[in-house]
Amino acid sequence: SGYGDPEDVKFLSSGENAKWIVPGGPIEGWTGTLFDDSSWATGKTGIGYDRSDKYIPHIGEGGDLLDSMRGVNASAYIRVPFVINDLSGISNLILRMKWEDGFIAYLNGTEIKSMSSPENPQWNSEATLNRSNEDDAITFFDYPVSGPLIEGQNVLAIHGLNASRTSSDFLISPEITAKKTDLNSPKNGFFLVPSPGSLNGKLIDGLVRDTKFSVNRGFYDSPFDLEISTETEGAKIRYTLDGSEPSESKGILYDGPININDTTVLRAIAFKDNFTSTNVDTQTYLFPERVAVQTNNPQGYPSSWAGVSADYGMDNDPVDFRRAAGNANYSLSQAKSAIADSLKSITTISIVTDKDNIFDRRRGIYQNPSGRGSQWERPVSVEIINGEGDDDYQTNAGLRVMGFTSRNLSTTTKLNMRLLFKKEYGDSKMKYPLLGSEGPNEFNTIALRGNIRDAWVTEYQGFGSALYIGDEWSKRSQKAMGQPAVRGTYAHVYLNGMYWGLYNPTERPDDDFAETHLGGDRTEYDVVKFCCPDRSIAGSIRIWDQLLSAARSGLTSHASYQRVQGKNPDGSLNPQFPVLLDVDNLIDYSINGYYHAQVDWPGNYYVIRDRVEGRTTGFQFFTWDNDIALGAANPNNGNKVQSSPGHNWWTESPGEIEIPIRRNAEYRVRFADRVYEHFNHDGAMTVENNINRWNKLAEMVRPALFAESARWGDSRGQGLRTVQDNWDLMDQRMIDNYFPGRQSVLFSQLRSHGLYPDTLAPEFNKRGGVVSPEFELKFDSESVVYYTTDGSDPRLVGGEVNPDAIMVSGGRTILSLIETGAALRVNVPLDGTKSQDWFLPEYDDSEWTAGNSGIGYDRGTRYRDLISLDLYDEMRGINSSAYVRIPFEVVEPANFISLYLRMKSDDGFVVYLNGVRVAEQNAPDQLAWNSTATASPNDDEAMTFKYSDITFHKNLLVRGDNVLAIHALNDSSGSSDFLIIPELAGDSLEAADTISMDRTTVVRARALDGNEWSPMNEATFIVGSRPTSKNLVVSEIMYHPSLKNEGDEFIELMNISQTEEINLTGVKFDNGISFEFPVDFTLGPGKRAVIASDPDALRVDWPDLEVVGQFNGNLNNGGERVTLVDSEGVEIQSFKYDDKSPWPESPDGQGPSLVLMNSLSGPDHSDPESWRASGSDGGSPGFESGKNHNSDDLIQYAIEEGPDFNVINGTLSMKRREGADDVLIVPQWSEELRVWKGDGFEAIGEDRTSWKISNQVLQKEKVFYRFEVRYR
Repeated sequence: SGYGDPEDVKFLSSGENAKWIVPGGPIEGWTGTLFDDSSWATGKTGIGYDRSDKYIPHIGEGGDLLDSMRGVNASAYIRVPFVINDLSGISNLILRMKWEDGFIAYLNGTEIKSMSSPENPQWNSEATLNRSNEDDAITFFDYPVSGPLIEGQNVLAIHGLNASRTSSDFLISPEITAKKTDLNSPKNGFFLVPSPGSLNGKLIDGLVRDTKFSVNRGFYDSPFDLEISTETEGAKIRYTLDGSEPSESKGILYDGPININDTTVLRAIAFKDNFTSTNVDTQTYLFPERVAVQTNNPQGYPSSWAGVSADYGMDNDPVDFRRAAGNANYSLSQAKSAIADSLKSITTISIVTDKDNIFDRRRGIYQNPSGRGSQWERPVSVEIINGEGDDDYQTNAGLRVMGFTSRNLSTTTKLNMRLLFKKEYGDSKMKYPLLGSEGPNEFNTIALRGNIRDAWVTEYQGFGSALYIGDEWSKRSQKAMGQPAVRGTYAHVYLNGMYWGLYNPTERPDDDFAETHLGGDRTEYDVVKFCCPDRSIAGSIRIWDQLLSAARSGLTSHASYQRVQGKNPDGSLNPQFPVLLDVDNLIDYSINGYYHAQVDWPGNYYVIRDRVEGRTTGFQFFTWDNDIALGAANPNNGNKVQSSPGHNWWTESPGEIEIPIRRNAEYRVRFADRVYEHFNHDGAMTVENNINRWNKLAEMVRPALFAESARWGDSRGQGLRTVQDNWDLMDQRMIDNYFPGRQSVLFSQLRSHGLYPDTLAPEFNKRGGVVSPEFELKFDSESVVYYTTDGSDPRLVGGEVNPDAIMVSGGRTILSLIETGAALRVNVPLDGTKSQDWFLPEYDDSEWTAGNSGIGYDRGTRYRDLISLDLYDEMRGINSSAYVRIPFEVVEPANFISLYLRMKSDDGFVVYLNGVRVAEQNAPDQLAWNSTATASPNDDEAMTFKYSDITFHKNLLVRGDNVLAIHALNDSSGSSDFLIIPELAGDSLEAADTISMDRTTVVRARALDGNEWSPMNEATFIVGSRPTSKNLVVSEIMYHPSLKNEGDEFIELMNISQTEEINLTGVKFDNGISFEFPVDFTLGPGKRAVIASDPDALRVDWPDLEVVGQFNGNLNNGGERVTLVDSEGVEIQSFKYDDKSPWPESPDGQGPSLVLMNSLSGPDHSDPESWRASGSDGGSPGFESGKNHNSDDLIQYAIEEGPDFNVINGTLSMKRREGADDVLIVPQWSEELRVWKGDGFEAIGEDRTSWKISNQVLQKEKVFYRFEVRYR
């Protein structure tokens, strides 16, 4: 039983009698109930003063402190007595305060709340912040409190704090309210919150069932009728259409279907007397073609924001609107359709709230963008709309404006924002894979970055320069460099149904981020950022200041360099030295910043340090806010390899550490090593990978920018910015100019500061990977090479040669593979019916015309001396195409470190090396037997060799016979001349010293030129069989252990080869989880390898299990993609498991694991029917759980029980014998026992041994059923 609804009571109101004093020194016990305040001044609340008139109406009689306080003290003491006669049934105590600039409140001597107060308040303390918004000061703010109330007289004592003793105003005005329940009239019912041993809460008759909507949120083209319902009989529904929250008394009372014919934000609540109402459900219905012409004057919204003209609408100029849509020649209808497509091209985030939360003059965050902290956070609904329906999501959150200088509405009216997910709004975390399937999908906050300075709304690097993706590219580059980094994506954002533009949702690198990505608990991390309002956002700033102090004192000596890493000079760990710095992380952060050259880098930053000694690697650095980066696509713009941090804002930034530390010789060597690693051999920062990373973002963003152009493309003035006129040009400049040219500019900058040597690193004839036992490693270098195979550096600390290093010489020579005059065969095709595979090595060209290069013809004389095989009669007037095949031999392909083609041609060609297209010139996109060249060079150009670097394709060379095939192209069949002369050559290490290896070996090599060492080249050579999908499977996954086995996540791999041991060195999971197998880890035939999230926890249940290691991250309980690649990044297995049918569902937290059935056959991992639930809880890590058939009776082996035919349900079932994974059980039906059919059955249940029979089969007059058992 319980009690009725509590009533609101007010124990203390404005205008109550109070005692006050401006202290002249410490006063003992003044907050207590027994303190004698008779000598203090008397006045009515509020207490304060104002030199203007703003606060005067809020100051009570006798409460004006102007003469007593201003110029004397920033502190005042106030005591307000109040009486409570009966304490029974009191709950929900609230302190309501009008205040400026700070206060500390005490109830009967116990502190209950403080704002803007110092840690150790004194009698003359000042507030820690100046509360500049006077409207806030005269508004009651409610603070839930708890304190020692007593029957009789109570005292609320307040230490009022001004920003300074000379401040022009001050105010303290308190109230105390509560809820009071009548405990004398108990009733029967339900309680929402258990309260054993304490006062029961509100009694209710039940809970109203949630509202349901007949149409789900999403994109719509046509009007529809929306029905809202609840299953609770007698409940009513109210809804709103303006973004505000409905309640039992607010909103439109639902009385039937609502016609939705335009973009609509609908919020609904269901309620019933003495029932708990539902939460507020929010549904956003978007009509993209209506959004495309969104008005700039929405009803009920202000025309200005903090004095700046408001901007709500899409471009309404007909000419500009068409241009924004992508084509000035579009009709209005075509333009609207194009903008609508743009709006649907990426994820949509719909933010819905009471419009006053955003746009009210006093409390709206857009009207007061400089407001910071939780008091400037407003409640909102957040919906994720993908247009697919099933993937949509809704939760509630807080919304703030975010940024530093970007809060200025005079600079930009498109503000950065941040979503905060807290229990007070609903879910404590957003649980949705907004940022993709790689990595965690739970977030406590999401930053909605407009990348303002890299957007058309501001464009800091000139008209039309905005690219929108510079910051995200920089973050993804940091991740690609092997460092933890902030993840992000792109989305269209709406505010109350109004399209607000393209945003870049990202994580925020705070303590929650650290816990999620780096491990441990959030309370174990220090997090420091640039500023505002505080540099420290978690933990303490003390250790960061200690690192800055060490850097300013100098890190040139080896001892100081090692000490900030927590080490002795000899490199051994010293537990007395805190680990302050993750050197490799700082280097990669610096390389990243030097490359993109963000204007205010390194001033905008986040740094994170794990405080747990023994686990911490020191401060790690996270790139942030790079929206003035990449030099406006000019590779020569920007030099951040400077000798000072720059602006005085940045004097506590990472630059204060990196600039002093680069004076250390060992740091410079390590820096050069990291540069070499990232800019060579498929490293993160090679031209190709930089472009690939860029293109992936560009492909995501470009379709969305047409809508952004219509919304914000003209906001900066000087005309409209569009995708086709501006963005495409900048994008192409990045591809054509910036990325190809930036590396050489950066290397010059690095060399000028001693951060990269002139001596080049030695190259290998093979870049690691799987090799045969006969393989011989060779080095390419113009200098002496020193290498090691024991894991040590060929260079000792200080620069001497490691005595264990071996000296070898490089030996580069140029080998010509095809020269002018080489033997060849030619065919001029007469139609397209033959020779479709003429360019393949194995093609039989014995009937073609034999000759020597060059080939061609000339009715004049210029080419005649160059032509050995004249094709005038075969080609002129007949065909503009000729097929050419040139055989050549290669002794040792592995010796080639480069490969290049030289060609004299009139007019064009396509070249194939051993059947693969490797080079072309003046060739059409689609080749045919009679294709023509797309352009014609002049005769002088045609007679000059053109160089094509085809080193990327050198791995196509094979030992022995090879073929270079050429599709030669003339500009027409009637052309007066034609010429093709190819040459093929490469740089080879044929003459270099060699080393052999009979086991997996890590080779580390440097070149030494005088006293200058090169960067280190390092590669792992795996001697043994290569792991592939043919011999290595993922045989078992425990992705969601039961509660009793929580933490026992594991993955099992199996070598399904019967004869070969496979070497797993460098094999790694790079999606779902992350784990890399150690050097020389081998797996024998039929053997299994287990990795776990917590090996120690797994061994509790499996004490004899050998666990290879611990993986990072966690397997997603709802399913995700898992990818396994070899040491060279080649995919071995990649599949997406799920926790819903047709995948087995019991592995989702009920105990069993997922087991690959008949794993020896290498089944398709992506097929749900390849998997079953394990037969026992906890799975069988490291052990066989299936069986192999070895009896004469296959049916007895496969079927344990059944079959069973259920006439009522129309189902057929049987029980498979556990572990009989190598057989299939297939139901069949027949009408006459002769012809048996397998259609008409639908598998039901996760064990797939029950089938629903179709009505078509069930309705037959006579039908027979049987099971066929066969091997998989």
